[in-house]
Parts: sequence; structure tokens; C-alpha cells
Amino acid sequence: MTASVLTKPTQRGRLSKSITVFTDDPASSPLRLEVRMDVELPIEILPSPRLYLQALVTGGEPQQLLLRRTDGRPLQLSDPVSRVGAWVDFRIETVDHERRLPNGLDARPGDALITATVREGTEAISRSGTLQLRTNHDRMPVLEIPVTLRVRPMVELQPSEVRLVDGSTRPGTSSTLVRVTHNSGARFRVRSVDVADTGVVEAGVATEGARSTHTIWIRVVPASADSERAYPLRTEVTVALEDAGRESVTLPVVVAAP
Repeated sequence: MTASVLTKPTQRGRLSKSITVFTDDPASSPLRLEVRMDVELPIEILPSPRLYLQALVTGGEPQQLLLRRTDGRPLQLSDPVSRVGAWVDFRIETVDHERRLPNGLDARPGDALITATVREGTEAISRSGTLQLRTNHDRMPVLEIPVTLRVRPMVELQPSEVRLVDGSTRPGTSSTLVRVTHNSGARFRVRSVDVADTGVVEAGVATEGARSTHTIWIRVVPASADSERAYPLRTEVTVALEDAGRESVTLPVVVAAP
């Protein structure tokens, strides 16, 4: 029996895998074989074998990965293929002299440097994918680096949608609080809170002045005795802002039956 293990660039060091073997002998139980191995990467990826990009819609700081052949030979990368979308620009360069990178890593001649930058104007999005590269290492001719992208809005509502229950006697189900946060930490004001359908919910601001986070309260408006409601009820709450970099944010609200 020959067993082959396919590892990923994110796997290194001591690994353990198991194989279950079934036979046609009715008196024999399945055999569980354990394989232990020490994984040495042909190409080292620093500081981590993956890219995590987090930015605001106005842009973010570039992130860098340093790649190095563990056999000491110069590394060459080519033919980059991005499977994370058109929101990220990748730049590849060969290091020709020793230098300290902004992330604190020491680059050596022969290393390869990948710089990833989120494009300005990218809307709020969360996405995962890979960056595929060809290398000059015969043990790893193709290298795939996992990439996670998260672009956050300048002003964020938490939660981004509110679901309430009409006429509920359980605390917290017919009313709630929503946080309005400026993700850059800037201080701003809430000018007003407006409800599209005032017969469904009412809302207001619980905080005053300029701050980086405000709190909005929302609660269901009780139905009148002679009215009938067709559930679910849907409306929107618009929060008008001042000094926040955008004029307003809108919160969808859904009210379910009692």
C-alpha cells in the first residue's frame, strides 16, 4: 500500500493523518492506519501563508508577503492569477538588496515580495479567494495563497437589519438598540432619525453630541384595536448624519407576527 499526502502552503511542521482500510474478510474489523510526517515547505511565506486584507471604502494600507526558497536559491514568481475579484491589485517584485520591510520583516536578495492593495472606491464587501503563482521550484511549481478581503463601510450599522416581533411579551423582541459606528474612529453627530412607515415602528437617538458611536432605539408601534396587519411588516429607518463623510445610513426593519 502506498499513501500520498497532498499538503497546502498553510500546512507546515508536524502533521498526522489517518487511513481506514476495509477488507473482504468478515472476521476482520476495519484497520485504522496513522501516518505522521514533518512537513517542510519548499517556499517559506512570511509573516503568514495567507493574505488578510481589511480596509474602509476609502482605501486601506497595502499588505505584504515575503516569499523565500528554503534551499537558499533565488525565487522567481510569474503568471499571477487572482481569484479574489477585481478589487485587489497585486504587485510582485524580486528583492535585490537587504532591507527592512514596513511589517518588520528582513528581506534578502533573491526573495520575492508580493504587495496587495485594495482599490480605492471599492464598496463594502467580504470575499475569499486565492492568488495563484508559478514558481521556479520543481517541488512547488504552482503556489496558491489564500486571500481574505473585507472592506467595511465608513459608517456601519450593527446590526445591519432589525427583526422585531409585534405585541410580544418577551423582553427585547418588540424593541432593540442599534449602534451607528464610524469605523475610522471619527466623531460625528446624528441630525435626525426618520421612519418610512410610522405606523409600524418608532425610532429615535439615545445619544447626544459628537462621538464615534451613537445608539439608536427602535420599537414596534402597537396596532389599534380596529386594524388588521398583514405580516411580515417591512419599513426603513433613515439616520441622517453630520460630519460623518456621508449624509445618511438606512436600516431595514422587519416586524413578524406575535
